[in-house]
Amino acid sequence: MKIDHIAIQVNDIRESVDWYVDKFGCGIEYCDDTWALLKFDNIKLALVIQQEHPNHIAFETNMLIHSDKNPVQEHRDGSSSMYIKDLSGNMIELIKYPKQTKHFADDFHEGDNYKVRDILYGKEQTKEN
Repeated sequence: MKIDHIAIQVNDIRESVDWYVDKFGCGIEYCDDTWALLKFDNIKLALVIQQEHPNHIAFETNMLIHSDKNPVQEHRDGSSSMYIKDLSGNMIELIKYPKQTKHFADDFHEGDNYKVRDILYGKEQTKEN
């Protein structure tokens, strides 16, 4: 099992994406008004709003077992996940990606870094040099 991402709650997704990209030079795998997924060299960071997702750490797994206490949720990218709590009450997401498809954002920028404002606000994408 490996760590897939860490999620933190922010007040404004797009402002936070700008800040993280400007300060740390990370890539953007996905961004909308309710969450964003940022790619660093060694991990992904999810920026979420409180109304949609809790602060959590996510582990990628090969199997999820549905229960009434911990229901499995299907996501728009074909992945599925469930939340559990550790002994100290920290939220843990167990996430499973379908084997036959790539992660939904794999081809988003094909390894190139684009100006964050161009991506976020629908301007023509240009490579940063």
